[in-house]
Amino acid sequence: MSGSNWRRTLAVAASALALLGVAACGGGSDTSNAKPPTTGDEAWDAIVEAAYDEGKVNVYNAGSQEQNRRLKEAFNKKYPGIKLSLTTGATELPERVSAELANGTDGADVLMFSDPNWFIEHEADLAPIDGPEAEGWDKDWWAVPGKSVLATALPWSMLVWNTNTFPDGFATYEDLLDSKVKGKLGTRSQVSPSIAGYLAHLETNLGAEYLTKLGENNPKFYPSSIPLMQAVASGEVGVSNLGVPATVADLKKSGAPIDFAYAEPGFAYNHGASAFTKSKRPNAGRVFIDFLMSQEGQTAYNGNGQGGSARDDVEGALPMDGYSMLDTTKFSDPKVLAEWRSKFATYFE
Repeated sequence: MSGSNWRRTLAVAASALALLGVAACGGGSDTSNAKPPTTGDEAWDAIVEAAYDEGKVNVYNAGSQEQNRRLKEAFNKKYPGIKLSLTTGATELPERVSAELANGTDGADVLMFSDPNWFIEHEADLAPIDGPEAEGWDKDWWAVPGKSVLATALPWSMLVWNTNTFPDGFATYEDLLDSKVKGKLGTRSQVSPSIAGYLAHLETNLGAEYLTKLGENNPKFYPSSIPLMQAVASGEVGVSNLGVPATVADLKKSGAPIDFAYAEPGFAYNHGASAFTKSKRPNAGRVFIDFLMSQEGQTAYNGNGQGGSARDDVEGALPMDGYSMLDTTKFSDPKVLAEWRSKFATYFE
């Protein structure tokens, strides 16, 4: 398929997905007579019953559409009496939640976001996590112990390429320095904490000279990973030095000429997740977080190569052994971010 035809296919697919997302977040069958499942733990069963009385949970999530779709399907199966409404987005989500919490307006009951440091800074607003699925959760996968979990781990260190442009693909970071890549490389433009951490990882392991040479291959810049992956799929660029597994999987599933490899040494970042004590549906929020931590929830969200998991019973979750994980506290520091934005300009502009 030619690049122009693929771009048209992408546009049609994007429109269809948007309509699907709207349909998925509204309507649905009548669940007013659904009975809440019980565990035998009276205190927790009372929370689940209260969540059914609330009838709904609003989740704001910066995760991929595929992960959201799978999670919604699994949650609805387990808790048919709690309507799950998903709002997707990016950096605007925590700002929106902060405003809702400050003003007491209706909005998010749960936030899932790619900067765990946000949850550390808002610890006073977070609901306790003490449901049955806290058992078996890795002690190192908490943003705030007892209040905010690390729901997934996503590798940035992906090499993603268009198979029409580069049929032989790529295997190492150094492959991106080849002269054939010049003018065909795509990367992120906005230096967020996760991007700053990734650049620091590359600088530490490959040297400042590597980033300088990468910049000499004249990359094209994109504001977030989704348009970057779509640009690779359409042939607008030939290869990217980062990616998100679920987005790449979505594109491959739809027939895009796209493939990927995980470069070593690997680098990944986490998404934090919490419910809020002062939301309009605090019990439903707590039930959702508990489900997210379960084997069912983690398989839906991170199985089939979608992400790494805190549980060891999640089939298909990405193994995170050997990966360097983003230190969100360090790279959320304004001074550190400013330093890396300056370095970014030196390396790439």
